[in-house]
Amino acid sequence: MSLHQLVLLQKPSSPHRASLEQALSQECAARYWRSEGPPLPPVNLDSEGLVLWDLTGFGAIEMNTLCLILAAGRAGVVAACPAVDGPTREALVGCRALGLLMLPAPPLAVAAVLEAARATQRQLFTLDQERESLTRQLAERDVIDRAKRALMAATGASEAEAMRQIQKHARDNNHKLAQVARRLLEGYRIFNGNGDKG
Repeated sequence: MSLHQLVLLQKPSSPHRASLEQALSQECAARYWRSEGPPLPPVNLDSEGLVLWDLTGFGAIEMNTLCLILAAGRAGVVAACPAVDGPTREALVGCRALGLLMLPAPPLAVAAVLEAARATQRQLFTLDQERESLTRQLAERDVIDRAKRALMAATGASEAEAMRQIQKHARDNNHKLAQVARRLLEGYRIFNGNGDKG
């Protein structure tokens, strides 16, 4: 497995430092950056980015701060620790961890957990993109519907006629329907006040 972007978030005093480094270089072929806490290194952690967070040695305040930073980002998080206690559970939930690695772990186990987290991260990113696209499409459809109603009110056209006029204008001027609809609504508001009630 090859990880393009990975931040190893770990205290220098962690007893798991050498074994995780070995696993990352041996089994994951990972290019990684080491960080000991906030601020995280200036790595563009997008849909391909993962943070492997060795919780060993982090205090409650540090964990809370890092959870806020990690939860606000788009990178996937895999937590690693020798045992799970109350603060660890809170950190797992707080940073929205995609996986938990029990330490010490053999290199193949590290690679397997990171591979699973990467697959989940990609699915979540895809779903997020689809959600954004659907939200944008719904907003555009709403603008077009409001523009049709404004055109119907202004000209007495039927809904089908109003839609044909908007489509024709968009086609003739090489514009998108939503762009034409927004301009139509702006013009309607200028000449009729706030007559577009939505």
